[in-house]
Amino acid sequence: MTICIGALCTDQAAGDTVVLASDRMVTWIGTQFEHPVPKIHIVCPTAQVLIAGDALAGEDIIRRARAQLAGAPVAVSNAADAVARSYGDERMARAEAQILRTRGLTLAQYYQMHQQLVPQITAGLDTALAGFDLGVELIVAGVDEAGGHLHTVLNPGAIQVCHDLIGYIAVGSGGIHALQSMIGFQHSPSHSLPQTVFQVLTSKQRAEVAPGVGRETDLIVIGRDGPRSLAPGSLERLDELCARTAREANAAVQQQAAGLRLEFEAINSETGSVEESARRDGKS
Repeated sequence: MTICIGALCTDQAAGDTVVLASDRMVTWIGTQFEHPVPKIHIVCPTAQVLIAGDALAGEDIIRRARAQLAGAPVAVSNAADAVARSYGDERMARAEAQILRTRGLTLAQYYQMHQQLVPQITAGLDTALAGFDLGVELIVAGVDEAGGHLHTVLNPGAIQVCHDLIGYIAVGSGGIHALQSMIGFQHSPSHSLPQTVFQVLTSKQRAEVAPGVGRETDLIVIGRDGPRSLAPGSLERLDELCARTAREANAAVQQQAAGLRLEFEAINSETGSVEESARRDGKS
């Protein structure tokens, strides 16, 4: 998988700007490698899509959505709806190809013959179709007249979820690590742009401990004037600041932990109860 993160922040007004970050790790035919193509894609003038998971399937979803949107600068929620419909269509097309066509059936033929098939076969095919996982997680993000917005589209598609109230979201194998980091920062859309860029990049670095997450980083900012990419020099300096902050914070905490004065209560080996009178100091 991978890591994709989105967060709302404040440039001029609360929640008017979106910060997006992703890695560049790709898994293809059993091999993981850093790929030069970013995972952040334009779907229409007002919205970008970040792909976690199967990159080829994700690209096909985006192509479908672009065709639906036809380059119109729609509201971000409408773009997310188009991506969700495209996800559902792509998933069903692939499920039909892999599950039904190998048995000489199309989806239309399967539904027409539903009652004629052996019940066990029908149940098995229904289960396979319902459980078909495209292996793709998407973030749809952008800025429209109402401000910045964050949406996700997950398997099986067809619906999208808005995350504007929380103000951030992450998907991919490193998603839980990034979310825990953003929770720790107590992030909200009222945080400033520089503060949010630091928090998002730090969260991306913390997600690198997850399997399938690469160290290369793409980071863009979307505001009223459209998307901007952080200059390589600025990204390198910020990347080092995030790494140094993590190292120094970890060293400081470890030093404090080493100096803790602990007290212990003895446990009776026969009863398992604590003998409160037998107390010893951890520094003795």
